Amino acid sequence: MSGQAVLFDLDETLMPEDAPLDEALRATARLARERYDGLQPERLVRAVRAAAARLWRESPHYERCVALGLASWEGLHDPGVFESPVPALKALRAWLERSRHREEVWRRALDLLGVGDGALARELAARFHEERAERFQPFPDAIPTLEALRRRGYRLGLVTNGPSGLQRAKLERSGLAPFFEAVAISGELGVGKPEAAIFERALRALGIPPERAVMVGNSLERDVRGAQDAGLKAVWVRRASLEDEFLAPPPASDVRPDAVIRELRELPAALAQL
Repeated sequence: MSGQAVLFDLDETLMPEDAPLDEALRATARLARERYDGLQPERLVRAVRAAAARLWRESPHYERCVALGLASWEGLHDPGVFESPVPALKALRAWLERSRHREEVWRRALDLLGVGDGALARELAARFHEERAERFQPFPDAIPTLEALRRRGYRLGLVTNGPSGLQRAKLERSGLAPFFEAVAISGELGVGKPEAAIFERALRALGIPPERAVMVGNSLERDVRGAQDAGLKAVWVRRASLEDEFLAPPPASDVRPDAVIRELRELPAALAQL
């Protein structure tokens, strides 16, 4: 299998994203409740999500963020995770720092709940980054599956949308980093899924042509359609444990994965059939 490659998506494929994000937000909100007894953490979490989404949409960099798959909640991290050699991303990081974006999100959320406390907003902004980093853990079947594929001789690569520093930290802290010979991150390259160029960058680093490669991911549009348009086969990971509506195929979707699996442990058998 030395001439075959398997590329993986990261978030909600190899490691959970939304559940630990909610946990980190709730843990941060509980700190606010310690200062203000009447404050309800769940209401603060909802207010933070709403404020983050609104400010992200109002950003002068919003369209670029959409193209690179940079989500509003990622803007709640330290701006340093957006470090990149790409000029457009340098401008995004400068805007995040200049506007004190993450602090402003928490300040607006607190204001919505009747708490005007700028110092607390700064403290919560810093606390969230730490709380989220403590939850960089892979799905239980991720590492055993990667080990099994490596034993079979597959070349492994990662193709992910997100800020460079954040995605690299996830890989290192989760123990996933050593498995990948090639890593392509939208926040480093200035191009993101579903564009063919990001898949091509990973395959070029591996020295494998697209017809000898398979992409594995949870998004029909970004992972499956993007990979197939770039000449790869694609496996859709539709985890039974995830109930997010965006995972379901849209009624009129013409995307047809080459294989569908419910858990990563099913992947070796699925690959053998492609």
